[in-house]
Amino acid sequence: MRVLAALGVAVAAMVAGTGAARLARRRSRPTRPLARRSAQVEVALATALVVAAVGVAILLGGHGGNSFAGTPTFASLRAHPDRSLSGAVAYDALASPGPEGKQSCVMVVAAGGGEPRRLLCVPVTKAMGPVLRWVGPGRLEVTSRSGPRWRRRIEVASGVVTELVYAPPAALPARGPGGEVVSWRNADGLFRALVRRGSRTSVLVEVDAPPAYGWGQVSWSDSGAWFVVDDSAGRILVVTIAHPRVRVLAEAGELAVAGE
Repeated sequence: MRVLAALGVAVAAMVAGTGAARLARRRSRPTRPLARRSAQVEVALATALVVAAVGVAILLGGHGGNSFAGTPTFASLRAHPDRSLSGAVAYDALASPGPEGKQSCVMVVAAGGGEPRRLLCVPVTKAMGPVLRWVGPGRLEVTSRSGPRWRRRIEVASGVVTELVYAPPAALPARGPGGEVVSWRNADGLFRALVRRGSRTSVLVEVDAPPAYGWGQVSWSDSGAWFVVDDSAGRILVVTIAHPRVRVLAEAGELAVAGE
């Protein structure tokens, strides 16, 4: 609809410019030579085109008007850490293929930003990595999603890995600790994420984005003050609730889980 409106502005401006050019020709016939009349026509048409271009730029420059917008940009927690965010985030990242082929690596990083640390790498045969879940302070459980079945516990501080008897991984909670529910919508080039608490809904972020942009798995911190989510650009995002803000925690990763 915005594009059609912009085209309407362009057409209207060109019509107005053509009318002005005709009027200029009529007024110039008795006294002005043909060369001068032609110059006036060219000036009038050029002015109309400029007006049309400005109208198109204004209409397409607003929220949701640019369906060709690039991936949304957010501040980086790695470049600008936020020490007010307590806890840690574990996530899966594909490593460059080595002698054993493609590998999926479990990474951990402070929720407030910093240098990610590699805990465990396992060969993968499919794009999806293992399932991650915090099972206690500083303790992470990693379970295979496909292929050979295995389950391991990692002590994050020491890096010690313990083999466990396989059991299907439990699903992550769909709601926050206070019953919060996150939803998002991308329409007309405008991405909007919302959080609902009871009967109250708040906007977390509203930003221009390409039509295919979206969010994936949400994992809440125990306090409910923030959550992590992977986006379609392959990034791990931290989203705070009290003062809504979205920041990039890791530039490459997926299936993140939050822990305190």
